Amino acid sequence: MAEEDGGMASPAECSVPSSSGFSVLSWEQVQRLDNILTETIPIHGRGNFPTLEMQPRQIVKAVRSRLEQSAIRVRDVRLNGSAASHVLHEDSGLGYKDLDLIFCADLKGESEFQTLLGIQCAELYSPLSTQE
Repeated sequence: MAEEDGGMASPAECSVPSSSGFSVLSWEQVQRLDNILTETIPIHGRGNFPTLEMQPRQIVKAVRSRLEQSAIRVRDVRLNGSAASHVLHEDSGLGYKDLDLIFCADLKGESEFQTLLGIQCAELYSPLSTQE
């Protein structure tokens, strides 16, 4: 999950391109996206943190909710990388190896960025997050 940048995208990455590189998903693509978001996946902990098993949709829902409770507006959540390619194109047998989730949020300063990082970590390692 976008470990290099904590799941954050720059404002330029979150803006809608003027040449509209977006399209409506076909029914088959929607089904592949749903399969990815509802599949239980392992999140391997480091150090003393255990491996957790969660559905990506639970992570997105919990992080988005906690950000909005902290008055951080989330414009959208995007799936990037090999999982996004898997949704868009027929499975070539390669599948995807990880999930890159990008939360496009309005951050006004360093304190909001630190709040975002804290929420992401809290949701991944909270015993409640595995029970919802």
